[in-house]
Amino acid sequence: VLRTLGITMSWFPVVQVIFYVIISGNVLFNLATFYIILKYYKTYSRVRIMAYAYTPLMLSFFLNTLVQSGLMPSYPIFQYVIIGSFMFEVLIFTLFFGRQFRKMENSREHYELQFASEQQAAQAAVQAAEHRIKDRIARDLHDDIEASMSAIRILSQVVKDQFADKVPEATPLLKQIHASVLTIQESTSDLIWATQAHPDYLNDIADRLREYASQVLAAQGLRYQLDIPHRLPVIELDVATHRNIYLIFKEAINNSLKHSNCRTKIIRLKVEAQHLILEVTDDGDGFDIAAKATGNGLTNMAGRARDIGAALKITSTIGVGTTVQLRLPIGTMVDKI
Repeated sequence: VLRTLGITMSWFPVVQVIFYVIISGNVLFNLATFYIILKYYKTYSRVRIMAYAYTPLMLSFFLNTLVQSGLMPSYPIFQYVIIGSFMFEVLIFTLFFGRQFRKMENSREHYELQFASEQQAAQAAVQAAEHRIKDRIARDLHDDIEASMSAIRILSQVVKDQFADKVPEATPLLKQIHASVLTIQESTSDLIWATQAHPDYLNDIADRLREYASQVLAAQGLRYQLDIPHRLPVIELDVATHRNIYLIFKEAINNSLKHSNCRTKIIRLKVEAQHLILEVTDDGDGFDIAAKATGNGLTNMAGRARDIGAALKITSTIGVGTTVQLRLPIGTMVDKI
């Protein structure tokens, strides 16, 4: 072998020394590793894994060192023992790293769930704070503005009754003041209702539509049909959507009362194909939609529908009647049923 490597016999002692140094270093390394394993075996799980994986291979290398040093005869099985020890070490470390990876994945999933839970808790806290603020604003509006409007309405009615005969020219002005106060009071009431925190927005707005339709249409002596279920899906709507749906409904009712000369009204509210659908239908005179497309009422309704991402469709036939339909997508909203 030395001749093949081009090394003369004179270099043999040097090569022998290098060989023994390497063997000695290997022995010392194995002994140091064995010492570390014994010292920290009970303390660290990774040291125990290293002990299971490295001990057979370390013993195999130790036997091989004895054979190479001439202190022990060479047996062919030693080569298989070394190969088997190495394969065993690879298997142990593979299993260990696989287990560590699974633990890391489980930890990652745990922290993701914890983070999501903390986010939900923070969001719930923000919503609770918003609800408290909304309730306080609604309470303040009711206690201050609406109470003041009620007092003005009553006083204007008293003044009109007392001075109608004495100062006839003041009567129209007092009627106008009274009507304006009623309008402001109604608007304030709507604003208070829209501002309040509602646990079930959709069913709450359905109740509000029934209440308004019953009061207004009954006062006008009209026949009406309310096709509004008493149990709708629990769908969360923001304040703007909540308010605009109601105002579009009011505008549709009031426009019909002012201009249609109808005798019957049908009001429908339903959830269908991930849409909230509101329809107001009358059997009145109808009108030319193209001619009145720029009217304030229709323009306001169309603008409010755009603001909440809804589609407003108005169909009217002269002599037959008019239908106002609002379709609001609710596929992305939260349905708790």
